[in-house]
Amino acid sequence: DNIMTITINRQDVGEAMKQYCVRHGYTMKEIARIMGVSVGAIQSWVYGYRLMNFDNYMKFMKMLEDEKQ
Repeated sequence: DNIMTITINRQDVGEAMKQYCVRHGYTMKEIARIMGVSVGAIQSWVYGYRLMNFDNYMKFMKMLEDEKQ
């Protein structure tokens, strides 16, 4: 079977999201609009209460990748 496992650390993702917002001057409301999720979802990820699903994780990783270009 070709099953890929990805380990996602809640605190690392939350910190990366905080830093992304700081670098771009975004509020949590703005990043929620960009990602198409609720502000509550962003808050839960930033503070490490919940882990984002795979689709949102990949969306955020693409945002980080696009930032480098």
